[in-house]
Amino acid sequence: MSEENILKKRILSTLMTCTVALSAIATPLVASADEYDQKIQDQTNKINNLTNQQQSVTAQLAEVRTNISSTKAEAAKLQKEQINLNQQIAKLKEEVTELTSRIEKRNETIKKQARSMQANQANSGYLNILLSSESVSDAITKVTAASTLVSANNDLMKQQETDKKAVETKQASTETKLKELSANAVELDNQLLQLQDQELQQTSLVNQIEASKATEQSKKDEYVQKQKEAEAARQEQARLAAEAQQKRVAEEAAAKQAAARQAQQAATSSSSAVSVEASSATASSSTATVTPASSSSSSTANTDSSSSSSSSSSNDSNSGNVTPTPAPTPTPTPTPAPTPTGNGAAVVAAAKQYLGTPYVWGGNSPSGMDCSGLVQLAYSAVGVSMPRVTTQQEYAGTMISVSAAQPGDLLFYGSRGSTYHVGIYMGNGQMIHAPEPGDVVKITNIAYFAPSFAVRVL
Repeated sequence: MSEENILKKRILSTLMTCTVALSAIATPLVASADEYDQKIQDQTNKINNLTNQQQSVTAQLAEVRTNISSTKAEAAKLQKEQINLNQQIAKLKEEVTELTSRIEKRNETIKKQARSMQANQANSGYLNILLSSESVSDAITKVTAASTLVSANNDLMKQQETDKKAVETKQASTETKLKELSANAVELDNQLLQLQDQELQQTSLVNQIEASKATEQSKKDEYVQKQKEAEAARQEQARLAAEAQQKRVAEEAAAKQAAARQAQQAATSSSSAVSVEASSATASSSTATVTPASSSSSSTANTDSSSSSSSSSSNDSNSGNVTPTPAPTPTPTPTPAPTPTGNGAAVVAAAKQYLGTPYVWGGNSPSGMDCSGLVQLAYSAVGVSMPRVTTQQEYAGTMISVSAAQPGDLLFYGSRGSTYHVGIYMGNGQMIHAPEPGDVVKITNIAYFAPSFAVRVL
């Protein structure tokens, strides 16, 4: 076999070895890139699913808040109707009282007239009227006048009785309607509490989904960053491989040139046997010298490639095994239960701080409140936790009569179990309360707005 063929086989062997080495280096990088592509797609799918859930829950939350607004508006309307009906009932009671007084006075007058006529009849009755008359026409006039007076009194009495019954009927009808409105108001209060609970739950769910989205997005960003790093490493490997390829091509060309020179030298020295032997010896020596160097170079290149591949695989493996340490969950500090302290005067003083604050139905903050919200804020100032609505505040203490109320006691309007308004008694016939929409927290004389009963909490 000629030296040229031997050299070509060595070059081909070197190229095949380098090709295998490059394949070993490139394969892990391609697999790693594909792995990150799938992870990024999985995270994108998770984020899209969470976004859809968030949109659905947000729509439900908006619907709940719309229902809360409409319920508040309806309750405010009912409360205004209750106030109007109470005013109507008060006026009807005054009318009944006035009619009763008139009827009693009219009855007294008729009784006096009847007694007078009986006394006259005892003496002579209509005969005395006839005898005392100056003429027949005078007698007829007097008798007619007496009969007309009696008839008019009777008609007036009947009309007054009819009017009284009509007013009493209207009063009963109005009170029935007021009870219905009070029941509806209680139902609306319960609906509002349920809607507010739903609002809290939906808001919490939205926040949870948002937090989950942030977590999944963070993971996706991490995978994208690792993918970029893997791509940069792949490009670096490709650059190094290209440089090695160029080096191998240059070495192959140099080897071919050396082989050509050796062949030319062999042909030139064939004219002399001694020269041929010397040339052959020299060529063999030269070939032996060149071949190990080439083999050594190839071995060095293979060693470098294997080392680079091992380093790349090690780095890729380590980057895939990094596990983030979860942050410790903070332990919530328990909230101590409020200790009831203070007295009635302190409750009144706390309530007076909100004089002039606008009425807001369902409100219980210093910027706006309703009647039960004012009670809740005032009692919380002295360390007493009160329920939210009037129908629950009725049972927060001992029921007493309005006449026994002391400063700080609660004054309720409506039947127990279906009250529609509450205020805080201040003493001297006055109370502080949040009256109605469009009004403010103020002091009112209860003589003009009589409560139904009182409750002592402290």
